[in-house]
Amino acid sequence: MEKNSRKISDIYFDLFDIMMTYNHKLWRTAALPLPLNHFAVMYYLFEKEDTFATVTELAKHLSISKQQMSPIIDKLVKKEFIKKTCLSKDRRYSQISLSEKGRNFLKEHQKSQRLIFMESMTDLSDSDTEKFDQSVRLVKKMMAKIFEKQKG
Repeated sequence: MEKNSRKISDIYFDLFDIMMTYNHKLWRTAALPLPLNHFAVMYYLFEKEDTFATVTELAKHLSISKQQMSPIIDKLVKKEFIKKTCLSKDRRYSQISLSEKGRNFLKEHQKSQRLIFMESMTDLSDSDTEKFDQSVRLVKKMMAKIFEKQKG
């Protein structure tokens, strides 16, 4: 069991290293109009679709303090990428949601990033592409199985 756990841990960190290395190369090719932590907030809200998040939830997702989260939210509100709705006179109780402008911005940015990525993939054969797809699907399935106990 110990040997298997160590192997799975090694695989996980290999995957993490691959994603960090190649994601950095992909993001570096784009002119980023926002810091990455701002994108992280917006993508999190994008994934929630028509619901909202709290400051606490966003801070937890980014692994930062609520105090560090506040300026990020303020900047995104000022750019009209997110909406902040106070639930009471106390500013600590508010709902954060992605605005239509933010949603459109992310869709356009994702489209341009996808084009950059697709240009780098032109040398892969159909067979390579199929193997890559199967591998990623398997990795997703295994990661879900590994982390299914850690919901929340």
